[in-house]
Amino acid sequence: MVNFFQNAPCGLLTIWTDGRIIEANQTLLNWLGYDRSDVVSVKSFQDFLNIGGRMFFETHLLPLLQMKGEVAEINMELKGNGSKTLPSLLNLKKMMSQELASPVFCISVTNVKQRILYEQELLSAKKKAEIEAKKLGELNKELDRFANSASETLLNPVSAITDMLSILKIKNLLKPNMQADEIFSVMKDNSDRMRQMLLDFKEYLSIIDKGPNSETVDLNEVFDLALKEATGKNQSKISLFKDDLPKVNGVKSQLQILFKHLISNAVIYRSFAVPVISVSFEEKGDYYVIKIKDNGMGIEQEDYLVIFDFMHRLHAYKDIPGTGIGLATSKRIVDNHVGKIWVNSAVGNGSTFCFTLPKG
Repeated sequence: MVNFFQNAPCGLLTIWTDGRIIEANQTLLNWLGYDRSDVVSVKSFQDFLNIGGRMFFETHLLPLLQMKGEVAEINMELKGNGSKTLPSLLNLKKMMSQELASPVFCISVTNVKQRILYEQELLSAKKKAEIEAKKLGELNKELDRFANSASETLLNPVSAITDMLSILKIKNLLKPNMQADEIFSVMKDNSDRMRQMLLDFKEYLSIIDKGPNSETVDLNEVFDLALKEATGKNQSKISLFKDDLPKVNGVKSQLQILFKHLISNAVIYRSFAVPVISVSFEEKGDYYVIKIKDNGMGIEQEDYLVIFDFMHRLHAYKDIPGTGIGLATSKRIVDNHVGKIWVNSAVGNGSTFCFTLPKG
């Protein structure tokens, strides 16, 4: 017990009610640079204080200790041997000493210098992290600009190749030949696939922070535009059931892209039945949960999360064409609107895509 007192991680001090020192542990003596014989029964606690500290101790701390019995979290600087100083956090308590048959004050001393050094290191680390985060943000913006520029640059020649191949076919400039038809088909399919991938990638990169473009958006209007874009002339071949959707706070162009991809998925990943799409919503506090249900082929539970990964596909391109970017774009839009997106599904029984949007 004596060993614990002497080597406690904080300074410990016992004084008489007038400030005379009864005992001091080795931790405090080391911090102040004194030997025990220099302090115990020789000095008063006031000897460790400057003039302002002594006045505060006499006029404030001592009366409080006498009346309340304890005082917590007092910042004071203690004077050590020579020029040493110790920024300290003091906790004082009045106790009855059975051994001395008299009240005494017990003081615990926390070395604030260590805390200050820690806080300085923490502040320095925070500043470094902020600088690195800023650099990373600038780098990400630069990468987005580069990717957008690269996709735009690649899109032009790929579109030209696709158009030229179409012209060759339309004007019958290819000699009738089974091998030539096969080569042409491969070239056309791959150029179309590359063109669509670049278009989807460019769209993905276009999703930026809502910022000042955020406004009150009527989801009915957005949904109608997205439906035409996603289905075109095939809209009449879809059975659609839709609630009167609410108004939300968001970016109209982004929400149109979101609905477009989710409607397209419902049509592309269809079963043998006629596509049936049901659109509904629930009100939850300060946001809405929008639900788009289909009667398609469904999704395995193990794939619920990975389908939102960039360019992740569950089917071979030859079976079901696609780039694997649509759902990643959808997630990016919902994230940008501080919402969540998820799917509930069962293989053979369709899927329900749900996402949250803030109220308008």
